[in-house]
Amino acid sequence: MIVGCPQEKDSVRVHLLKLTEGKLLIARVLFCFLVVGMSFHAGRADGPSTAIGFPYSPARHMSAICLPDDWHKPLITQNGGLAYDFGPGPYAQPLTEVTFGFGDHPSPAISQFFTDARIPIPMTVLVAGDDTIRVEGFSIIPPGDSLPSLSTGQESVIRLGGLNGTRNWAMPPVGTDSIFRSVAWGANRPIRYKVKVAAGSRKRVALGVCESYKPRAGMRLLSLQVEGAPHRTVDPMADGVANRPYVFLFDGEDANADGYLNIESHAAADSPDPNVILNGFWVFPQGTPLTAEEVLSGKAADRAELAWECGRELDLRAPLMRMEVLHASAAGRAPIVLHIRSRRNLTLDAESGRVQVDGVPFCLTSPSAIRSSRQGDTLTLHWPDGTGSVTAVVLGGKVGKDHRLVMPDLPAERERVIRYWTQHAPLPQGEIQVPDPRLQYLINASTRNIYQIRDIVDGGVQFQPGPTVYRGLWLGDVLISGGVCLMLGDTAGVRNALEHGMAFQAPSGQFTVLRPSTSLMETPTFL
Repeated sequence: MIVGCPQEKDSVRVHLLKLTEGKLLIARVLFCFLVVGMSFHAGRADGPSTAIGFPYSPARHMSAICLPDDWHKPLITQNGGLAYDFGPGPYAQPLTEVTFGFGDHPSPAISQFFTDARIPIPMTVLVAGDDTIRVEGFSIIPPGDSLPSLSTGQESVIRLGGLNGTRNWAMPPVGTDSIFRSVAWGANRPIRYKVKVAAGSRKRVALGVCESYKPRAGMRLLSLQVEGAPHRTVDPMADGVANRPYVFLFDGEDANADGYLNIESHAAADSPDPNVILNGFWVFPQGTPLTAEEVLSGKAADRAELAWECGRELDLRAPLMRMEVLHASAAGRAPIVLHIRSRRNLTLDAESGRVQVDGVPFCLTSPSAIRSSRQGDTLTLHWPDGTGSVTAVVLGGKVGKDHRLVMPDLPAERERVIRYWTQHAPLPQGEIQVPDPRLQYLINASTRNIYQIRDIVDGGVQFQPGPTVYRGLWLGDVLISGGVCLMLGDTAGVRNALEHGMAFQAPSGQFTVLRPSTSLMETPTFL
């Protein structure tokens, strides 16, 4: 997302150019042409000045506030809220959103901008009559201004190919193992896991699926695959009932004796939808007597050597805790409230003032709220009338129940963010200069966004269309995003992405990432 230039906000209010994931591909192509076109005219400052507006801004948008190549990708919505938990339907809509607002004005006028487009600290202004709330959001930089790798490759469970997944996507019946609530998904690609086992060993494996999005049976067909066992084609909504869990049992074997058991979910060849899901898997010793019903209810969990909640890799494998800040300053008489809309099991701990999820800290506030209320899936925190400012800090990554938590030094952390992005961020800046400050603003925000959305997966660089649903390898983005990065002089980053993509070339010469459908664009675009 790129927001309107602050110098223009009085005349054009907030004209937002929002790069939604579904249209990011087109937007990037247009951006490439924009840069090329401006290169021919950058030296011409003569002639009448024409104001550039943004009349076709979409109503919904999100702004990445993470680090370059970050495995943790929090977003700020057009309402100034923090957005999390994106699933494979409803697409590009957060299942968890943390948003400041007025207690008395449910629908304020909203504007948003970056003070400096190079720095991901969006400012959102909410106005209702004489009442105003200014909300600033940013992601706290990890210690040492560095980003530890998400995995070492030595873990007992390794996920390959991408990191799409979320918690609390499915809502199975009471009495179902909680693992079914989370989901991993593959956007036009399989879900692939490697589980460390004794070389050549045999295992009993249970795979669990729970479809929460499709409206009827037959709309998503999965080919479930466990190494050493026959593949099995299943419909995760075979009886047409959403959120009904299923378990499928396999007798697998480390057939190639490499010390890993491969567990995968592919789209069946005749599936109407090439996007796949997998909610969980359990690995048991060979010959373990069990039924699907025992796995569904969780009664078999104590016999499992491993139970894995798919889609939770960004939490379960995180090397450290991550923190995002929302700071709200109010002017007027309307009270400040904080809405936390989520499928997670949220509770406000009265003693500590923290919002918790299943006993684990999720959100800290300063000052603490005086009370909470609940309506549907939204927990609302309330402060006394006249409260001038409130800070909310949302926790992610590696957070434990007994984690000692203190409210960060907000001014100091904000300065660290500014210093990082202006002095230390590993991305080229200032390489493309144009006379018009509004276009320069768009260029700076756009190039930053490319690096924030990019990922390091399986040791290689992946340019990606977006940070949520389409988080995965798309070979065409080496041309589109990579072309812009080459204009910026980042030959090393683009070369890394090209070399990573070479692993997907078949002996025939064809490149194939998107499956099961064949993309005729992948090979010529990549070449």
